[in-house]
Amino acid sequence: MAIYDSITIGNGRKSLGNVTLAKLKTQNIAKQKISTTTNRNSAGQVTQRNQLRNTVAIWPYFRGFLAAAVSLPRVIESKYNAFVRIFINEVVSTSPASITEIMQSINSGVYGSGAPLKVISAEASAAGVTITYQAPAAVWPSGSQITAMIFDKSDGSISMQSAVITGQGSETVVVASPGISANEVGLVACYASNELGTVSGPIQVVECI
Repeated sequence: MAIYDSITIGNGRKSLGNVTLAKLKTQNIAKQKISTTTNRNSAGQVTQRNQLRNTVAIWPYFRGFLAAAVSLPRVIESKYNAFVRIFINEVVSTSPASITEIMQSINSGVYGSGAPLKVISAEASAAGVTITYQAPAAVWPSGSQITAMIFDKSDGSISMQSAVITGQGSETVVVASPGISANEVGLVACYASNELGTVSGPIQVVECI
């Protein structure tokens, strides 16, 4: 949009080519016409809307789990917005989709940024889920914790547990998964946070074996 004062054009109205003349309050303005439009029903638009819908659908499962994930959001960003930004392109784009389908569509990997904690494996048993990970002592001293969310692929329920990091580097912890049998455990998501609650690591998602 441009403001003009022209003797030639004066108070002209309507359009000249791809420019529309109009009056805004007491000023004469010229606006360029939009030459291209977006088709909201295009494959890309539909995919993006479905992925946003599916990401929002699983947010309630992650809300409590991310309570200590203080390093997840960028400056002036909520955890919700950070979650959507990170996972919107990871979830399935079909609609309608069940919670189990959406959760299981998230690939194993590291999401977000922050100090590292490398999960090597997650193995389900009658005692719970055994998580083997590497936590550099220089980054995660004794008193830090690992927070895990265990997803039940049979009914969509979750179990959230935490375990203390001892600062020994490579460790194995068993986190309980009450009500979830070994063969029903789907993905496991976890991250580390320090004792003061001022630093956290990225989210790591792994398929339970």
